[in-house]
Amino acid sequence: MIQTLRFIIVSLVFIFYISIAAAQEVFFTKPKQNSLVESPVEFCMGVSGLILESASKGVNEGAGHHHLLISGSLPKMIKSPLRKGKIDIIHLGGGSECHSVKLTPGKYKIRTLFANGAHVPFYPAITSTVKIQVK
Repeated sequence: MIQTLRFIIVSLVFIFYISIAAAQEVFFTKPKQNSLVESPVEFCMGVSGLILESASKGVNEGAGHHHLLISGSLPKMIKSPLRKGKIDIIHLGGGSECHSVKLTPGKYKIRTLFANGAHVPFYPAITSTVKIQVK
């Protein structure tokens, strides 16, 4: 009886945490997928199941900010802080939802990657991509 009760409690806790993780997402609201755009391009992102806040507030459960990855690739060291100063990573550490980027003509796959106040991406990664073509 006690083992059955323990199993039920552990299962419910597991299901609760899985449902929270599944509900956490980031997405682009602008530009739309496969858009033909002019530079500078305004990128706007939203969140669901997360709290968007400034990195200056520190590391808080379920909270963080966006990073735009111009190359579209996830960093190899996904559990490490994102390096500042890299030309293809734009930190939106102030907690903003939108940022304009000057891009040369061509096709791009842009990624938003959500990270905590220490710039460490959530794991597994909470991310989304948008494909665009700049005139």
